[in-house]
Amino acid sequence: MQYSSPRLRTALAVLAVWCLLLSGCQSAKEKSAAAEGEPVLLAEAGQAAAGSPLPPERMEFLEKKRARKEAKGPKRFDQPSEAQQFYASQRAPVGETSLPVQKYIEAINASKQMPVFSSRLNQSFTADSIRALDAKRTGTLSTWTSVGPGNVGGRTRALIIQANSPNIMYAGGVAGGVWKSVDSGASWTPQGDLFANLAVCSLVMDPTNPQVIYAGTGEGYFNADAVRGAGLFKTTDGGATWTQLPSTTGSNFHYVNRLVVSPNDHNRIYAATRTGLWVSPDAGATWSRLYDASSVNGVTDLVVRTDTNPDTVVIACGIFTTATIRYSNDAGATWSSSYSEAGMDRTSLAIAPSSQNIVYALVSSNAGGNYNSGMQAVLRSVDGGASWATQVRNTSPTKLNTTQLSNTVYAFYSTCWGGSNVFWYNQGWYDNVIAVDPVDPNRVWTGGIDLYRSDDQGQNWGLASSWWANSNAPYYVHADQHAIVFHPNYNGTTNTTVFVGNDGGVFRSDTARAATNSNPCSTTGNFVWTNLNNGYGVTQFYYGAVYPGGATYFGGTQDNGTQRGSTAAGPNAWATLQGGDGGAVAVNPQNTQVLYAEYTNISITKSTNGGATFVDAYAGIADSFPFIAVFVMDPNAPDTLWTGGTKLWRTTNAAGIWTQASAVLPSGRVSALAVFKGDSNRVATGTSTGYVLTSTAALAATSATTWTGPKIVNGYISSVAYAPGLSSTLYATCSTFGQPHVLKSTDSGATWTNISGTGTGALPDVPALSVAPDPNNPNRLYVGTDIGVYVTNNGGTSWAVEHTGFANVTTANLVIEPQSKRLFAFTHGRGAWYVPLPPAKPASGTASVELLLLNQ
Repeated sequence: MQYSSPRLRTALAVLAVWCLLLSGCQSAKEKSAAAEGEPVLLAEAGQAAAGSPLPPERMEFLEKKRARKEAKGPKRFDQPSEAQQFYASQRAPVGETSLPVQKYIEAINASKQMPVFSSRLNQSFTADSIRALDAKRTGTLSTWTSVGPGNVGGRTRALIIQANSPNIMYAGGVAGGVWKSVDSGASWTPQGDLFANLAVCSLVMDPTNPQVIYAGTGEGYFNADAVRGAGLFKTTDGGATWTQLPSTTGSNFHYVNRLVVSPNDHNRIYAATRTGLWVSPDAGATWSRLYDASSVNGVTDLVVRTDTNPDTVVIACGIFTTATIRYSNDAGATWSSSYSEAGMDRTSLAIAPSSQNIVYALVSSNAGGNYNSGMQAVLRSVDGGASWATQVRNTSPTKLNTTQLSNTVYAFYSTCWGGSNVFWYNQGWYDNVIAVDPVDPNRVWTGGIDLYRSDDQGQNWGLASSWWANSNAPYYVHADQHAIVFHPNYNGTTNTTVFVGNDGGVFRSDTARAATNSNPCSTTGNFVWTNLNNGYGVTQFYYGAVYPGGATYFGGTQDNGTQRGSTAAGPNAWATLQGGDGGAVAVNPQNTQVLYAEYTNISITKSTNGGATFVDAYAGIADSFPFIAVFVMDPNAPDTLWTGGTKLWRTTNAAGIWTQASAVLPSGRVSALAVFKGDSNRVATGTSTGYVLTSTAALAATSATTWTGPKIVNGYISSVAYAPGLSSTLYATCSTFGQPHVLKSTDSGATWTNISGTGTGALPDVPALSVAPDPNNPNRLYVGTDIGVYVTNNGGTSWAVEHTGFANVTTANLVIEPQSKRLFAFTHGRGAWYVPLPPAKPASGTASVELLLLNQ
């Protein structure tokens, strides 16, 4: 399948730029930047120019970095395809590229039979007793405390509003599941814990019964099949409980892009999937395929008129290939090809509610050139989708008309900041949505990275938001738009409310008829947007760190940069320290003004003023790093840090300069690091290919030092940790399906034993991501997995489910803060949580239901 992101084009562009720099054609500003700390980048550029090109992701990073240095304005932005592929690479079974999503459901079902342990209560109890407890009380036994972020949000592809009670809304997060608001977005609660690892991409409500909702899983818009869904889920009680539809567990429903309930028969459900258009005549019990689109990677969008019988159905087919629009006026019994053209890629559709003969299409491009993955055209139909006319193309002399699927501020780089450079970062394959004003068929909206609106049938366009404005500015809306939904009572005068879902969650504007902005360089406009991420806790952390005392915490997230929160400010007042995709973080416990963070690849940054500003802090490093790289601070000497790519790197002067501390690793890249508290010379590292390598003289290691250690699994080492006070005891986790998930060494890493448990106390076959040995109890370990936290009180002989409040979500990073004696969990889809560590000895016996009720 053709890879359609702009990485190759960017790589070629950056080569040209660096060749100019190396030939002496530097501007004064570029010379200044080089003098202030660019030798590593120049060395890499020289390497590329000499015929040894860097990896494409590194090239793209360098180009973005150079652009930011000149601009002073645009913020970092996320890399969705790379993030998805990185996520899958940590987990996919050996020899495969996609995740066996059904295994998550099997693991969740297996966990329901396991013993349960509550750290807060220091009690064990059986699965049967916890089910009895949950039946006696409202909600579940939530013993962990959520600290947010409730105001950050995460990727939201689906948003529906109950027509007869518009204060009731549902949002579908791609990591975090379905969330419900009963107060128009003022607050949110998660609905069911089955979804935490399933990308909810589509939602539809039965128009005759708002308690019935269908959720489609799996994002079918990527050019890889990395993160599958698990078909359709259905609720008949307004989201309180969900059931997986057995008829959709097969491969035809791994990616459900859009769902529509027929306006003529509420039992007739249409599903647009990666294999075609499917229909169920019996509310999801059985399905048949109406249109086979498997050869073009599926149906990417679907609309159905509400004023015809039989149903008039229009579908857009194809992504990363030549796309087409198909039309049927007999509920899908027969089809005609209503539109296709060369270079046509992912296309989104929208019917004008007030005049349903009018349909619009936003077409992306795979034709190459500046608009590859950008906008190709906006089309309009006046006969319900049977035929189409072009309203505007990317050849328009008005450039703003052409950038709807581009990163607008970079496309206008030279206009906004001078010079001749223009950067085309296009994402039409990823964020591509169109909608029509409910009462004006000539007024149409589109969403790519930013929001646009046309008031003349799609011929001319203006901006309705700015992703790079200050996040507190009225004109700000987070980047990457996926859903545009109007209030059910929208009338164009007294009610002009519109909602959008994007990579930052849910936003609302009550000024949908405001004048658009024709100035792409401006971060102010007439639209007023409100962030509705009030308790919408779907933030996807990669890593986290906790300040001494446990009252402040921060971490790197997917799509939403590096975020920091505190007990004093509360869960809905987290602040952004850096944008784009965030990664590992660290805080100097002796001076909390000193912070370290990163974004993607090798990009460590440092702040000496508590996070007010950051500067690059990776001088000396020349290596190839993973998308999200690991780095750690030495717990004995906070000016010493470690990181790694294909080699290990060390700094002993607070990232002033890094030196190579190993020869090239046996294989793979560094995926985990740990330093023993008590001896800085004892360092362990895990690799992406299953090795755990150790040193007892790490501070003396050089580029000639070969680190030794065995390959302990045939998979990805996701974390390593030393046992507190025991320098020869190490733990490691593996995130690859089908491998041992927790292992232990008592001889400094020479040999390893699988401690994943057996029988009903065995860990399920699900990715394990982080291990945290309890300093109070040498037999107690906590492990964060893709379906929550598990705990052993007997050194790994058997395991129990740690009964948390954040469901079956990916727990990316566990951190024990010693002063507050709290265990923090940074999840990839439900934010951050903590629980007090229990005393050294668990309470004897198992807790009764009555005792647990009294303690709540």
